[in-house]
Amino acid sequence: PGGPTGKGDQATGSPAAREQGTNRHKTVTDIRDTSFWAQIDLLAATLDHIADGVTVTDETGHYILFNPAAERILRLGAKDTTPNHWTDEYGLFLPDQVTPFPPEELPLYRAMLGETSNDVEIFLRHAEAPEGVWLSVNATPLLDADGKTRGGIAVFRDITERKRVAAELLEAKKAAEVANQTKSQYLATMSHDIRTPLNAIIGMTELVLDSKLDSGQRENLSIVRDSSQSLLTLIEDILDVSKIEAGRLNLSEAPFSLRGNLGDTLKSLAIRAHGKGLELACRIAPDVPDRIIGDAGRLRQVLTNLLGNSIKFTDAGEVVVRVNSREITDGQALLEFAVSDTGIGIPEERQQTVFDAFEQADRSVERRYGGTGLGLAISAKIVELMGGQIRVESEPEEGSTFRFT
Repeated sequence: PGGPTGKGDQATGSPAAREQGTNRHKTVTDIRDTSFWAQIDLLAATLDHIADGVTVTDETGHYILFNPAAERILRLGAKDTTPNHWTDEYGLFLPDQVTPFPPEELPLYRAMLGETSNDVEIFLRHAEAPEGVWLSVNATPLLDADGKTRGGIAVFRDITERKRVAAELLEAKKAAEVANQTKSQYLATMSHDIRTPLNAIIGMTELVLDSKLDSGQRENLSIVRDSSQSLLTLIEDILDVSKIEAGRLNLSEAPFSLRGNLGDTLKSLAIRAHGKGLELACRIAPDVPDRIIGDAGRLRQVLTNLLGNSIKFTDAGEVVVRVNSREITDGQALLEFAVSDTGIGIPEERQQTVFDAFEQADRSVERRYGGTGLGLAISAKIVELMGGQIRVESEPEEGSTFRFT
């Protein structure tokens, strides 16, 4: 478009441009009253200094505005050609960087037909930009005061750097996933290799404990057995954590007896509880179904972790597990389990972190009671996989209740 030359009465250009030059301080209302093409001229002057590329065409596809940013981004200026040749003239490709962008699908071309396009990615490569440039293009029809389409407007920016960073992040993510998978495979192999001799140690120790021993020998071998069992539990927990991180912790579905499962779980912990003088009890509401389908092993694992945790942190009183039905409809049962104790409790500010891996409520507690804090993290993930939720209610020195559905 033409414009004022700054030569007084010798200004050249279109009548609209000359009108623009003598009315630089028109209000928005005044501008709307000027001719259509005068508005375009004023727009051109405004867009000369913005960072985004802006191009405007008339209804034939000839450029009536091509701002400096557009020339800088495209590495080429306005070409006097028809829309059918834009793809060839500017070297425009689909995101695969190989297939030429169909001219009739270009955002500016669609805008000339009355359509709007948003965030269309185009790859540009030609002699002046052999390394290639990524563009993000928005386009909209150019309408006159009567709403008639008089051309198209395209606004675009160079997103090459953004695409580069995104590609690097994707590669880093893939590398992390490979590393994580390698770590999980290593942990699985390592845990299997360690479990085999540990099971042998535990088994042979049990055999020797069944033989005739003096009190000192029996005590020493009991320590070996208990320490081996603790190490085996730790290895199992680490293996479960690696499965969780790799997204490979799966649930099975099979029928089982809920009451039988709970009974077996409590039996396995009874000696530990009674050794501390604790009452270990289970109360199941009458309306809770007994024959259910689910993962009995994982349910038992969650209950064992929670009950074992309560026994460890309770020096006197009781540990009780309660089961109630929240809802039973069409063969589906939503059950709530609650494990309560009369132990040391958890401070309020630490209750949100007890389900994080390697976290315990207090470092001094960790030194006194031992453990890695993996049990609750694993339990929370299993409950999540079962479609439930887990939470804790606790007061220091008044005990804790862990609830999950």
